[in-house]
Amino acid sequence: MTPHCLILSSEYPPFAVGGVGRYVFELAGRMHSRVPTTVMLVPTYRCFGCAGDAAVSEPASADGRSPRVRMANGAYRNALLGAGTASGFGAVEAVARALARQLIGDGVSTRPSHVLVQDYALAPVAAALQELLPALCVVAACHLPVFAGFTYFDKPVGDAMHQVLEAKLVHLADRVIVPSRFAAGVLTITHNVAPGKLVVLPLGVHRPAALVPPPAGPLRLLAIGRPTEQKGHHFLFEALRDLLREDPGTRLTVVTGDRNDQRIAALGQAFGVAAQVDVAPPTAPDAIWPLIDRHDMLVTTSLYETFGLAVLEAMASRRPTVGFAVGALTELWGGALSADFATPLCRVDGLVARIRALVGDPERCRQLGHAAWRRAQEFSWEAHVDRLLAEMAVAEAESGEVVAS
Repeated sequence: MTPHCLILSSEYPPFAVGGVGRYVFELAGRMHSRVPTTVMLVPTYRCFGCAGDAAVSEPASADGRSPRVRMANGAYRNALLGAGTASGFGAVEAVARALARQLIGDGVSTRPSHVLVQDYALAPVAAALQELLPALCVVAACHLPVFAGFTYFDKPVGDAMHQVLEAKLVHLADRVIVPSRFAAGVLTITHNVAPGKLVVLPLGVHRPAALVPPPAGPLRLLAIGRPTEQKGHHFLFEALRDLLREDPGTRLTVVTGDRNDQRIAALGQAFGVAAQVDVAPPTAPDAIWPLIDRHDMLVTTSLYETFGLAVLEAMASRRPTVGFAVGALTELWGGALSADFATPLCRVDGLVARIRALVGDPERCRQLGHAAWRRAQEFSWEAHVDRLLAEMAVAEAESGEVVAS
């Protein structure tokens, strides 16, 4: 059978709420240039609309050079809403089986040899595909594993079901890829993943636009992250309040990926900084670069971070990126940059002091922006795809041996 990769995702532009959508966008085209690739978008978040009455539709026709993109209707998402009730999970599995049969019913040429799962909530779909195609190689991309009860409130399922689905995905996968050593440690602790099954595969960055210097005028700060407690927006607004005491011209742009900015607006009012906060609408992948360019630096107040794609993209734009030293961020910055960018968790005073120090020393700020750009050159989407395909080939061979035996 001709190799064919199916990417199962709950996000793909324009349906995206965070970094997973950007990741799949960057990954799919590069994979398709090497192996025929189909993106199957299965909505799990409440904010996504349905794709009509058809079980599966194609929002845009593929041109041969781009991966085929298909979209499921809202049946799976609606079943997820009932997960955890007496009959809820059975309904999820039933819809997953129906969707799996639909996916492989188009003819042998499009039956996947590999499935790359981007969302723990799609584990039942991957399991149903594996039942129908026993030789199928399953690779799980665990971008944000649950850790010690820390979750986020916009999940499509509750905490308990979140952990059940994550465990199911990790168990059925032939390979589990994570974006950082920190994320690997979390999965090792929570799911006891065997070292040979777990692969650390840092994300990449590709800036197609030319580099531009920071804008002239008052300080412009940028924060990118979903409007959940994970991103620590209350610390961000507290820092802005303190900065405004010395520089009332400072402005902050917040990008959440969510058209409903009520939580951000409420925090702005609570800290008395609403007039100095601009909330940007959901941004297409290519539009992220001019958005970054309009700002002097990126600030991150995340409380839990397993990579930091927005941080890397700001670094690739030659912008300093300051924030709390949590999760994989110090791993991403590296030792030298961490000394200048990292602040102890929840220390807003330290964060404000770092920002003021950079503003007060433009030459040092420029040097650190250049150092961040050099560091970003070490992260490549091409290298990511090379390693991913290599791991998939090894996993497929191992899976084939098990099926044969």
